[in-house]
Amino acid sequence: MQTRHLKVGRTLDRLRAERLTAEIGRIPLFHAAWLFAAGIALTRWIWLRPSALLLSLALAAVLCVLAALRAQRIAGLPLALLWCLLGAWCALMEPQPAPAPALAALSDGLIRTAEGTVTDAAPLRAEHEESLDDPTSNADRERPSQRIDLRLSTVEVVTDDRDAQAPVSGGVRVTVRWPISVAAESMPHTFHCGDQVRAQLRLLPPETFHDPGVFSRRNYLLDQGITAVATVNADQLQIVSQSARQSLSCRLSMGQRAATAHLLALPEAMRRMPAALRITPGDAAMLAAMVAGDRTYLTQSLRVGFERTGSFHMLVVSGFHLALAAGCVFFIARRLRIPQLPATLLTIGVSFAYALFTGFATPVQRSLWMVTLYLLARLIYRDRSPLNTIGFAALCLLVASPRSLFDAGLQMTLLAVIAIAGVAAPLLQSTVHPYIAATHDLRQVSIDEGLPPELAQFRVTLRMIAEALRNLVRAFLIAPIEQSPAVLEQDLHHEAEPMPEANPQIELIPIQTPSRNLTAPLPCPFHAITLSWSWRLVPFSVRWSLRILELVTVSCIVELAMTLPMALYFHRITIFALPVNLFILPLLALIMPAALVTLVVALIWPAAAVVPAIFVALPLHCGIWLVHLFGSLTLADFRIPAPLLIQSLAFCALLAVAMVFARGGAIQRRLACSALLLAAIAAVAPQPIQHPRTAVLMEAIDVGQGDSILLITPAGKTLLIDAGGFGGGPHQAPQDFDIGEEVVSEVLWSRGIRRQDGPSPTRTLTTWAACPRCCVTSIRPNYGSATIRTSPRMMHCSPKPPISTSLCAPCALATRSRSAPCASPFSRPSATTSQDPSPPTTIRS
Repeated sequence: MQTRHLKVGRTLDRLRAERLTAEIGRIPLFHAAWLFAAGIALTRWIWLRPSALLLSLALAAVLCVLAALRAQRIAGLPLALLWCLLGAWCALMEPQPAPAPALAALSDGLIRTAEGTVTDAAPLRAEHEESLDDPTSNADRERPSQRIDLRLSTVEVVTDDRDAQAPVSGGVRVTVRWPISVAAESMPHTFHCGDQVRAQLRLLPPETFHDPGVFSRRNYLLDQGITAVATVNADQLQIVSQSARQSLSCRLSMGQRAATAHLLALPEAMRRMPAALRITPGDAAMLAAMVAGDRTYLTQSLRVGFERTGSFHMLVVSGFHLALAAGCVFFIARRLRIPQLPATLLTIGVSFAYALFTGFATPVQRSLWMVTLYLLARLIYRDRSPLNTIGFAALCLLVASPRSLFDAGLQMTLLAVIAIAGVAAPLLQSTVHPYIAATHDLRQVSIDEGLPPELAQFRVTLRMIAEALRNLVRAFLIAPIEQSPAVLEQDLHHEAEPMPEANPQIELIPIQTPSRNLTAPLPCPFHAITLSWSWRLVPFSVRWSLRILELVTVSCIVELAMTLPMALYFHRITIFALPVNLFILPLLALIMPAALVTLVVALIWPAAAVVPAIFVALPLHCGIWLVHLFGSLTLADFRIPAPLLIQSLAFCALLAVAMVFARGGAIQRRLACSALLLAAIAAVAPQPIQHPRTAVLMEAIDVGQGDSILLITPAGKTLLIDAGGFGGGPHQAPQDFDIGEEVVSEVLWSRGIRRQDGPSPTRTLTTWAACPRCCVTSIRPNYGSATIRTSPRMMHCSPKPPISTSLCAPCALATRSRSAPCASPFSRPSATTSQDPSPPTTIRS
């Protein structure tokens, strides 16, 4: 009991210790991490000679030793320089991914015989083909396909003198296709990791769009060791031999595919259950992504709602997922009476195995390092500083791979935890957390003497509310019961009985009631229930209200901190991210433990996995309903251009100011909140369109098949002539790669264009139907006298007023080259036709 009475004091002491360890001068690992990252970023814009950098490192080390011996007050300056130079040195020494020279020379489109080993094999999928000529014939056009990665050993080399197999090393991504008539269920075999295969391949370099800001598939494949790509029919690929011993990566990949297969089998096993408790195929695909890390079956229709509401982190194995898994393992181990040291080691081991199983992505690595350091610090009774833990995890990741600093996943996961630990936690430790601690043990009045005045007054107020609630309940609920005939008769019966002899150890307590005053050895049970209920309900309600306020505060700070990466990498401002994540995070905390149990049971006893899957279905359906509700709204998100470099630097500076001021007094805390808000505004502030002021800019956009031309007048008005579209003939594979979203919109955003002033379709209506997102959703239209009407298969301009014959120079140029476009979107109809010559035109390709 005495230990329980000291709970408030211990909690407040812990908050003071955390506030002390969170001071800026007491987080050396965090400072080392951001200085190391600054050195890596420096090499992105400035080339440093390795010999000069090595000499500077030696001089900085000498200065650190001298400062530590003679001038300890300024020892931080040479130490900061040393960490910055170390980051630059690691970035320069890291091997950069490069294509295999011999394989790149042979990727010329000729059909060659190649032999190699399968290093990764995706599951078999049904690829749906579309025919633009006859849309009604698309129902049964499904072709089974499989994606495999080959590590080549030999490739056919054809010269004027000979035709022979030559040893060539390198990675090739191959898409294997079976005939349309073959059903996926009747496939004789698929290819597995470790198989030795021989195939007739047409090797090609990865398709690249040479436009500013566009995602580079070539660089993405190079990071995975892939130099060339190929597509082959299944009859042209044969298995030479199957390896008995498989590598660790192959085993992990096969285990992940097996887990995904068990999760995808749940809908068939639960088909007779009610809809609310049944896992659908879409739900199974989401479970495979969030539990096993396999996003193969996530379609665009499943992703779009989560992307629009800023809740896509629910569908990937992120640091939050790993933290939940580690917490569940540690909780179960302690409940099973496992000692602290074995429970800690078991949790770290299971967390590491789960991170490897799910693909060992960058956010998972960050969470793994943080969980490991946190548990070890807890084991040796050391103060746990969140910022130091983040710095340690960041240093481990950046030392292993310095170029990962420029990865969007690492930036977003680090920025989120820095905002929580650097801004949200100090603010809450000074405002909300002391009041949460003060809600415990209200009956212990002696605790108030050692508390600050505001907390003591807070506890007095809670006691007054609890006492008032108790009297209210007694007056309206207990008094009628005590005045009932049954209770009065029972009281008279007790009065008629002879009183027992007085026991000096028992004190008779007078009980006051609204109707009478009597003395009894034991109080009425209604009074005890009322006293216990009122003194527990009030602090419980206040405590959970403060917890909800804590969740709202953390969510707001994280959403403000996520403004820069969302604008930089996804060109989005998610308006409803805050309300959606307020519900998604608690639901995810319920889904993950049940989903992990479902996965384990499905691997051991597939039929019994239906039981835990029921507890997954209900919260999962609630989360999907929320995402669809907010994602379907028109104002769900705004698309914006990427911020400029000066905007990104201003955001980082204001975030640092917020972290410094968050540890101060009331005024400084307000300044911290203002700085964080200004940082978000700086990241999304509009920017002028980049174009020449004295000429019309004509830019040819590389869209692969087809063409697209961007025209910008000296006044900043924009015209987009065509927008690319589907390519490859009348029979189309599913277009997961959207030309409008991924290519054309990126080019427009790179020039700061937020709105289109006018489209000009110059081919057919089908060309515009192929790319509606670029013109309607990604870039907001601003047509003036023309509107865009869309249908499932066509898009056309419909003028509101009569068409004007006064066209500006770009429209006139488009009219002379092809068919006439809509009315000029650049100028209003004028009474007189200007005779001034057209401005010069700048042509860029």
